[in-house]
Amino acid sequence: MKKKLGIVATMILVLVMATGCSLFGPKANGLIMYGTDAQIKDALESTKNDVSKTDDFALKYDAKQADGRVIAISKSTAQGLFNKGLLQQVKDKDTTEEIAKLPEVTGDNAVIFAKTDTTVTELKGVKLAGQYGGDIVIGESRGFAQTIVLLDDAAWEKLNADKLGLTVAHFKKDPKNALVDLSKKLEKAQMVVIKK
Repeated sequence: MKKKLGIVATMILVLVMATGCSLFGPKANGLIMYGTDAQIKDALESTKNDVSKTDDFALKYDAKQADGRVIAISKSTAQGLFNKGLLQQVKDKDTTEEIAKLPEVTGDNAVIFAKTDTTVTELKGVKLAGQYGGDIVIGESRGFAQTIVLLDDAAWEKLNADKLGLTVAHFKKDPKNALVDLSKKLEKAQMVVIKK
């Protein structure tokens, strides 16, 4: 009898963990989709019955860079991500928390978010300098880039780099079942908890 109860308890625990029960933290309610306009359109078409709303942003990057990728986001994009609780401070390797406020960025002065303290980085051969803004990530991990450069909107527009869409898709239910399929359609798909 004890053996049967142990097996049942183990099965329940595995089931709870597999379904992402809120006992282990909040469930994902969205995906960040990184891709071209066509890739994102295709991904959204395949999930149209599950997505309640989308917020569209853009980033700049070097399409040829794979390791240690650097991306640049505008102040407007950063504000949109911040409002949804998607700019997170890394506390330790397994924990992040929403940042309390966005750093100020004006003119050509950048703010650099990276794992290590740095005030200069390079994107498509252009040196970007500014203040170190901390170990900040989009979502809860370095899903797409190792370094994020925050620029004023005008400076971002002037930056000569490849452009990529960043769409925040609000799902009606946990999007984990869609993740594998969408990862094949996009440059990257990242599950997130979106602040309502």
